[in-house]
Amino acid sequence: MDLSKLTIVTPSYERDRLLIRNIKFWDKYKVNHIVLDGSSLPNKYLCDLKDYSFLKYIHDPIPYHQRIATITKHVKTPYLILVADDDLCFPSVLAKSIEFLELNPDYSACSGRAIGFSVNSNKKVFPVFPVYEDMYNDYIIDDELPLQRVHSHMSRYMPSTMYAVQRTKNWKFIIGHYLKNEHPIFAINELNIEILTAFCGKSIVLNDLGWLKSTEEDQISVDEPTFNQNIHLDMLWRKDSLDKDLKDKFLESMTSYISEETSLDFYKVQKSLDSTLTSYSNWVSNYFRQKIPFYETRDKIKSIIPLFIREPLLNYYRRFKMFVSTPSRRINFLEFVSGLQSKGWQVNMSEAIYIDKHIRKSIS
Repeated sequence: MDLSKLTIVTPSYERDRLLIRNIKFWDKYKVNHIVLDGSSLPNKYLCDLKDYSFLKYIHDPIPYHQRIATITKHVKTPYLILVADDDLCFPSVLAKSIEFLELNPDYSACSGRAIGFSVNSNKKVFPVFPVYEDMYNDYIIDDELPLQRVHSHMSRYMPSTMYAVQRTKNWKFIIGHYLKNEHPIFAINELNIEILTAFCGKSIVLNDLGWLKSTEEDQISVDEPTFNQNIHLDMLWRKDSLDKDLKDKFLESMTSYISEETSLDFYKVQKSLDSTLTSYSNWVSNYFRQKIPFYETRDKIKSIIPLFIREPLLNYYRRFKMFVSTPSRRINFLEFVSGLQSKGWQVNMSEAIYIDKHIRKSIS
């Protein structure tokens, strides 16, 4: 397994214990690892950097937006992947993704399928399933034309590329619009990356279990535009949108960026993006209407409750819902991932065993 062409980039914020778990995990595989830690203080568990010869740890308490801007300065390998400080990945699937991209130059990103995980009161790892379930359904975006690829991706949206293996040469373009214009829209960093990665090339989700998304802690919420949960991109393209000005600003900004960087006609790009984001908005509404009872009513209530009240209530609700409605809390993690193989998933069980052991060891 060769990971020498890859750099793992981990943005982190106030998660000392989970970050050191992440660092120790990747150190075993001797892969280039850059940590961009924006916490108020350096990681208290990271005593001696000499213990981690493949790690470049950068502590700089600046906003996420500014930390992300430094990635191209630090990454020297042809491929990179963002891995959150609380998540883990299967190294063999990263190697497989690199091999796929080496053989398919028209693809910009490649990843494995995802499941969630957490730890119960007995310090046992349990699966959280499903996570990003459309990624289990042959998620391949392979249109030949860039704007059509963006449309295909956003019309059945799953975050399949932000945490995928990417070509480093594309990163400056992919992150460029976000760095120029950080609009006050929730997860706008993710959406910028997803839109522009699709523009750069085709993408694929392999049928391998590759990404373990942690649900152990609440989502990070700080006073930065990309964490603004009052406004979501899909809301701006609804017929009843109350913020037409922000919609127009984002559309014009993204259109100008793509047009200037690629010489495509401004009005052609604008028309395509407007259609794409309308489709994205419809997809989001349909998806959550199926998943969440009284979704539209709940959304309107959320819009009038102040964030400082709403966010603690939502975090409590998410945890309560997971506790009472997730039968997987009683399922052994290794038994569960082994069982995925009978459903057509590829699972590296030796890595799964090590991951389970590593997580349990980190909390002992």
